[in-house]
Amino acid sequence: MNLVHISGHLVQNPDPKTVGERLVLDGTIAHNHIFKDRAGERQEEVVFIPFEAWNALAETMSRYLTTKRRFLLSGRLKLNRWEDEKGRHAQVVLVAEHIEFMDAPSKASLEEAQPAL
Repeated sequence: MNLVHISGHLVQNPDPKTVGERLVLDGTIAHNHIFKDRAGERQEEVVFIPFEAWNALAETMSRYLTTKRRFLLSGRLKLNRWEDEKGRHAQVVLVAEHIEFMDAPSKASLEEAQPAL
């Protein structure tokens, strides 16, 4: 089973693009992991996870998601491989299949999302 859930914030506001006839949104989620070390001191690690969302999910995310909103992404992991003049590369990406917003949107973001009448 390839299923991942991760919560956090966007690293930067989304900028969807069209690939063929499909809408895609590429982004990075920052997840803060807070724990106590062996000495009992509070520590924090930030993990940056690249993700991609397609079609209706990409549209929803681009409309309502900003760097200030906490959210939970569910999806699967995919390994992207490519080669260029610098050599071979590989990157694990979360392919988003579901999003849950973990806080209420700001009034400004709701007004921006509403079509003008």
